[in-house]
Amino acid sequence: MMDAVRGLAADAVWSSLLTGSAQATVGSSFDRAVNLELDGSLLTLVTANGRPAPGALVTDAGRLPRVPAGTGVEIGAGWVRCGAVQVDATHCRFFSCEATAVESNSALTDPPRWREALLEHAVPGSFVPSQSPSPFDRALHSRLVLAARQFQQALGTAFTPTGTAQLDWAVGGLVGLGVGLTPSGDDYLVGSLAALHHLRPADPVVTAVGTAVTAWASGTTTISEHFLRAAAQGRFHHDVLRAATVALTAPAEVSVAFGRVAAIGSTSGTDVLHGLVDTLSTALDPIHPLSSETKEIVT
Repeated sequence: MMDAVRGLAADAVWSSLLTGSAQATVGSSFDRAVNLELDGSLLTLVTANGRPAPGALVTDAGRLPRVPAGTGVEIGAGWVRCGAVQVDATHCRFFSCEATAVESNSALTDPPRWREALLEHAVPGSFVPSQSPSPFDRALHSRLVLAARQFQQALGTAFTPTGTAQLDWAVGGLVGLGVGLTPSGDDYLVGSLAALHHLRPADPVVTAVGTAVTAWASGTTTISEHFLRAAAQGRFHHDVLRAATVALTAPAEVSVAFGRVAAIGSTSGTDVLHGLVDTLSTALDPIHPLSSETKEIVT
């Protein structure tokens, strides 16, 4: 058993758990993260280089030991005990992952700069084709592009008197689409919801998108379902929150903020950025969803 590690910071959802008593189980374990399942929700212990995100508890560990899936976890009295991982969170500070509405200022919104920063930092492999894609990669890329375009068209329509009838079908076309722990279609929707919660949080369209995402969320991986449900509630990874905020308020900082998001996972960050940029553009100009610039980037 390793020595106890210290909990540095945790999502606010941990607060009541650490002061009370709860039993969870290990869902999956990696060198830098241990995922815990509790009453249908997901919590994650991460290493010191982990970033604040929904359900995360950041520790001072450089590496975490692997813990078998199904291992029992005790949470309470300021501690998390799961197999070889013992976390002293008695002095842990708490953070919020909730999006804050940003008032759009046309003088500060710069869609071409968003596209430029996206191209600068995008990682090939999903929405951005690699130089020598396999037949599978080409097929997946085409399907992702089509599903994203259909979603943006449905979103643009939803902002008009025609209404939200097409949104549920369009969301379903993205959920679970892709490979890995968080499929690209799911990451795209997370970025889309980040845009909507920053720009139009009170709009019924945002509620409709969140409702559709929640309804479809069980059709993907456990980890991705967690992030989809959090996004539907307006809760996001801190780097995604920052990217959405500066896109609307500080154009000079967009490249750095987008670069941090692009570094998330393999292509997850790039997929989130595509959803963010596409949806900001659609929300600002619903009559022309997916500009010609977008089509050039994603096809």
